[in-house]
Amino acid sequence: MARIILTAGKGGVGKSTVAAATAAACAAGGARTLAMSVDSAHNLSDLFQAPLDHVPTEIGERLWGLEVDINRELTENWSAVTDFFRSMTANNPGVSEMVAEECAVFPGMEEVFGLMRLQSVVETGEFDVVVVDAPPTADMLKFVRLPDVLRWFMEKYHPLEKGVLQRLRPVAEALNYPVPTDEVMTEMEQWYARVGQASATLTDTRSVSVRLVMNPDRVGLAETRRALTWTCLFGMNVDGVIVNKILPDAEYPPFFQPWLARQAAVLEETETSFAGIPVLHAELQPDEVLGVEALGEFGNRLFRVREPAALWVDEPSLAWKESPGGAELRIRMPFLKKGQFRLFAARDGLSLHVGNQRRVAPLPPSIRRRAMQGARYEDGWLVVRYGPAQRE
Repeated sequence: MARIILTAGKGGVGKSTVAAATAAACAAGGARTLAMSVDSAHNLSDLFQAPLDHVPTEIGERLWGLEVDINRELTENWSAVTDFFRSMTANNPGVSEMVAEECAVFPGMEEVFGLMRLQSVVETGEFDVVVVDAPPTADMLKFVRLPDVLRWFMEKYHPLEKGVLQRLRPVAEALNYPVPTDEVMTEMEQWYARVGQASATLTDTRSVSVRLVMNPDRVGLAETRRALTWTCLFGMNVDGVIVNKILPDAEYPPFFQPWLARQAAVLEETETSFAGIPVLHAELQPDEVLGVEALGEFGNRLFRVREPAALWVDEPSLAWKESPGGAELRIRMPFLKKGQFRLFAARDGLSLHVGNQRRVAPLPPSIRRRAMQGARYEDGWLVVRYGPAQRE
């Protein structure tokens, strides 16, 4: 599978520039590289100074760019569902066609269509590296969380709804009431299957990683810590932290001295906080970094001796091992504090609540049959203890 690198971070930290520079550096190193934006506020075309489309567009030697067109993705993958919503409101003068179309788009679907587009690009096999300019941190969490939500809905309610609809369809047709057609249900099933495939791709830590971009300030550090915790919660691998817009060494007037002192303290704390994860520094540039050549130079200064397409950390975020009298499930969850998370043994797996984020980590049936005996937190890992395997 292609090497996939997602650059993420708070809005305004320069993640798009880092993504574009990463792609330019990978292409200069000989890899067929695609820079892909799934952020609704696209600006890759501005950075590369080249017009980009919804299909890979060549912008340099071994370098292509793509900006996901959500409206086009909706037309190609959600047209039957949209038509159904139009039919429901066709006789209601208070509901316009535009409102009906908006009702067909559930919260978070824009991010998921970007995820599906990424999956289709990877499946072509045309690229060695795909660098994704991800949405800001909060939206990226929707990007990786919605597949779990959809899985729960489809497994619990979809079979029931489909059976009920088949029985009610003759009555509804006689009353001239719109009911989802088989085409609508099939489209939803196909869409759900594609989302599942894309979710499996993103959590393949052998070839996919997230690189978190931050600025050298306390708010940026706190945000990046949370982003690392949440990213690990959803089973993704973070293999780098990039501190961008660092004030370079120079003679500064007294006004800047407090800024320099805070910056130095944040940089030191960043190295300590993300021990085991490479931390790269990028200085504040004297001018905008625009064009393939300028982005490539910025990438060379950023990565220095590191191979930009390499997987810098390949430690899985979830590990299972047998222990005397039972077994342990280890989940990488850095920066947790007592009272900040909750853990439940759910029927479908292990339910984790961290702050305002929640995930049900699916477990194999052999593990589900074991009794949970307790949990502890040590060295950035949540360790869940299970009893011995139960006999069939």
